[in-house]
Amino acid sequence: MQDPLKLYGQSLSTHILLGTARYESPKILVGAINAADPAMVTVALRKQIQGGLTAGQSFWEILRTTNRPLLPNTAGCYTVKEALNTALMAREVFETDFLKLEVIGDDQNLQPDPFGLVEAATELVKRGFRVLPYCTDDLVLCRRLLDAGCEVLMPWAAPIGTGQWGFDGVLINTAVSRAIDPARMAAAFASATQAGRLGYLAGPMPVQDLPVASTPEIGKPFWDDASQFVSKGTA
Repeated sequence: MQDPLKLYGQSLSTHILLGTARYESPKILVGAINAADPAMVTVALRKQIQGGLTAGQSFWEILRTTNRPLLPNTAGCYTVKEALNTALMAREVFETDFLKLEVIGDDQNLQPDPFGLVEAATELVKRGFRVLPYCTDDLVLCRRLLDAGCEVLMPWAAPIGTGQWGFDGVLINTAVSRAIDPARMAAAFASATQAGRLGYLAGPMPVQDLPVASTPEIGKPFWDDASQFVSKGTA
């Protein structure tokens, strides 16, 4: 039995978090959620409203039926101001202080903006958010985010949406032989490779050279007077 995953002191039921973007139908989305049994499902405010009020409400009701805690994100935000505005609106809509923070710095590879990410994280932590920043694996950046008050980091394994993962085989030795319980560690690696094979048989997404945003550009929830959320320092 796994020890519970703890995020900001809150124990979660599993170690899996699942996104809700780019599914072909609500039925497929719900099926994936039930199969993965995730501790949280992520949701972007922009996806919530991209099809208008009715479509957004319908999507919200679908998520409610899964009875899973939500992790709003600031997908599609390219500036600190956009990220802050979206975070404040997401907290009001989804009634949670948890937030996956995204501040994109490059249109082509969708790499996070390290400077904007730290600035936005610092401000959001001050406003009571429990921030999970989507970042690169740069050591200095990760330290700055921890210094800003982030207790959880979400570094990318590959550019988002590229599907660049997987190996034909795994050679292990020291990780097993030097473990406290070598037999259990060997069994763990065996289970991991079986899981990888199952993922392969499920039909992984095609590998792509360039990243693909999970949240479309349409339906941005930003407007001229949105700065009122930021300028007065109110949440």
